[in-house]
Formats: sequence, C-alpha cells, structure tokens
Amino acid sequence: MTSLNLIVNSGSSSLKLSVFELFQTNKVKHIQERTFKLLAESDNHQQEITDHLNSFLNEINLDDLKLISHRIVHGGRFYHEPIIIDEKVNKDIKDLAKFAPLHNLSAVYAIESLKIKLPQSIQLAFFDTAFFANLPLAAKLYALPISFYNDLHIQRYGFHGINHEYCYHKIKDYYKHSPAKIVIAHLGAGASLSAIKDNQCVDTTMGFTPLDGLTMATRSGSLDPGIITYLLQEKYSLSQLNHILNFESGLKGLSGLTGNFQELIKLTHQGNESAKLALDIFVHNLKKYILAMVASLDGLDCLVFTGGIGENSAYLRQRITDELTFLKIKIKRSENDKLKLNSAGLKNIAKKSSKIKFLVINANENLAIALKSIPFLMNYS
Repeated sequence: MTSLNLIVNSGSSSLKLSVFELFQTNKVKHIQERTFKLLAESDNHQQEITDHLNSFLNEINLDDLKLISHRIVHGGRFYHEPIIIDEKVNKDIKDLAKFAPLHNLSAVYAIESLKIKLPQSIQLAFFDTAFFANLPLAAKLYALPISFYNDLHIQRYGFHGINHEYCYHKIKDYYKHSPAKIVIAHLGAGASLSAIKDNQCVDTTMGFTPLDGLTMATRSGSLDPGIITYLLQEKYSLSQLNHILNFESGLKGLSGLTGNFQELIKLTHQGNESAKLALDIFVHNLKKYILAMVASLDGLDCLVFTGGIGENSAYLRQRITDELTFLKIKIKRSENDKLKLNSAGLKNIAKKSSKIKFLVINANENLAIALKSIPFLMNYS
C-alpha cells in the first residue's frame, strides 16, 4: 500500500509543498513539488495559503496521504523533537509567532486549513530551532539581566536548523570519519552560520529571532540595539520598524535596488556602485561571522556552503577564499566555476593539498523532513 507524506514549508513569502512516498526501509521517493509565491504582508494571507493548498491537494491521491509534515520556524524553549500537532501544540506554535511572526503564522494557517480539509490526517511539526537546543549557555545567553532568560525566555534560539542538521548528517554519511570542526553557511534570502564540534552544535549566528546575524536579502542582520531606541525616540512606530528591519533592509536597503544576490553581482559588473557596496558589506559580515564560528570551534576542518546563494554563487565562494587567505583553503577554480554536485548532493571543491575541506551541499529541507517522518509512519501504519 502506498504511503504518501505531504511536506508543508510555510514561509513569509513562499509556500513550498512536496510529496514523498515513504518506505519502512528508511528510504523516500520524491513524487511531486510546487512552490507558490505569497504576497508579502498580505491582509488575506490565510486565504491565500488555503487556496494554494487546495490547488495542490487536487493533484494528489488523498487516499494514500498518511502524514502531513510542517516546517515550523520557531519552537521556543520546549519543542526540541518532532511532534504530532494537537490543539495544544497548534496553540503553542501560534503563541510563538510573537518571536517569528513572518513564519509561524503562515504555518498555523496551513495547519488549520488542512485540519478542516483532512480532519483525520496526522499532522507533524518539525522545528527549525531544535538543532540548537543544546547550545552551551555561554553561546545561548545574551548579556542582559538573567531574569530575562529565566522569566521571559530571551535567549539565542538559532534558525535554519533543519538544513544545518541535514548538511551535518550528509557530511557524516559521506566521510567515514566526520571532520571534527565544521562551519556550515546557509546562505539564501535568509542566512545563518552554525559551528559544530565533535558532533555538537556549539554556536550559531541567528538569535532570539531570524533577524540576527548575517546581512540578508531584506533583513538587517545584527545591529546596535541603540539604533532601535534612537528610532523609537524619532517617532518610528513598532510596526514601521518591524517592516523596515524585515522587508527594507539588508541587500535591498543597502543597494536601494534589490535583495537578489545574483542581480547585484550583474549590476556590480556593470559599474553600479550601490550594488557593489551592498555586496562588499555582505562579504565583510560573512567573513567576520565565519571567523567568529572558527573562534568558537578553536579551529576549522571543514567549511560548508549551502542554500540558494551558497550553492549557486561561484563568485562568493571564490571571493571568500581569496579574502580569508590565512585560513589556507585552496579550491579548484574550475570545479568552483562549473560546480557539479555528486549523486549525494555535495561536492568538495578544495584541492587535495588544502588542509580544510570546502563542501557545497544542496539544501533540501523538505527531503530532510520526509526522512525524519518515517518513524511516525512506522508507528501509525
């Protein structure tokens, strides 16, 4: 009997849906996938998501659909493992939207829509924050009154954890002896780094919310908190600041043109100084945070690039190795320029003489979630 798993990856600007056939041999088969663009800050976000889900469900055999698995961006302090979504879990995900409003609410809309459409279905939650649950306290806490951590749960949660974990396991599966000190760079419209030492994640760049850390397409990344208090004094409202920091900052805000990395490279080659400045700031911050992760690891054995920019920008990979020469990462220029991943979805572009591996890994959150859904199939089949 066929067992289908619907993966729902709800974001602020897209809804990515995949269907996999699950096997009890810990294997999956990709069946179908569609990505729907969502209108940013739409007043009708819930209906928009419902319409896309209904359109997609019309294309699959619902009788074979056994599990629905959701990527949930923020799991808070208590959700560290995949879990069946009941009324309490759904309420908690909704409550956690105050930390990640652009993502968690989209997930809730999808959960509730599918509950109406398929009331007997088993829905599962997989949390982006789970991979970072056991960060050392020195990396987890902010230098605020300790009561903020104890009472208000203000801490570094980290995000993109599903893909960071997926990439880490890819490395372990590929090499008989996994590198001991790994920095993974998830670089896309959202961007984050993780530092993994001896099978344990010890640091990451995103923090209390997905706004922290690296420069992103439209998100600011880290900034002086005094800027926020100053802008509040200058009569900016909370809603205005939320919009600016999430939608009008990052590469888009710096260039005044676009948040698309590849478009900025083209504009830079055409002599556009604003585009060049945006890229320079992106690279500057990426270098700074890579070295911060190296400091947390006390060294580096393997650097990984993943995500839309990490996988597709030979320019960025070359520039990072050129400007971090003291790390002595030597890459094969021809393989970097004409990247071709192997059947496992990865490629080491470092030369044999390089002491540090430089891997490019295909990001596939939906596949990662499907693989983690198999145990639930075995329990409920």
